Amino acid sequence: MVDAATVPSDAHSDPKLDLVASAIAKNTWRLVPLLGLAYLFNYLDRTSVGFAALQMNKAIGLSATQFGWGAGILFLSYCLLEVPSNLMMYRFGARRWLVVDQVGLDLLVFVEEGIHIDHQVTHNRKA
Repeated sequence: MVDAATVPSDAHSDPKLDLVASAIAKNTWRLVPLLGLAYLFNYLDRTSVGFAALQMNKAIGLSATQFGWGAGILFLSYCLLEVPSNLMMYRFGARRWLVVDQVGLDLLVFVEEGIHIDHQVTHNRKA
């Protein structure tokens, strides 16, 4: 980065350079806190998955390898579906797409509630 003291005084007179510098400074102040917050939530999400594994693997009988595959599939599918989701949001608008996305996730959870694995059913009957 160039220090203002090392730049000749006549270089500050160019309005295009001033406009670019102003735009960069404004965007930096707007984007860096948002990206920092996104990074924090990403870190919390990944560590939460790790903490969940401590007791969940033993409770439902998963090995560390099986849990790793499941977590990997979760994050891989998230990455693969993020781009199409953003393209749909751009096409239909954020308000409409977020409603459609939320309703779709709610329906998915509703359908998953009806799926039972035999191991879970027998475990619940013993309790």
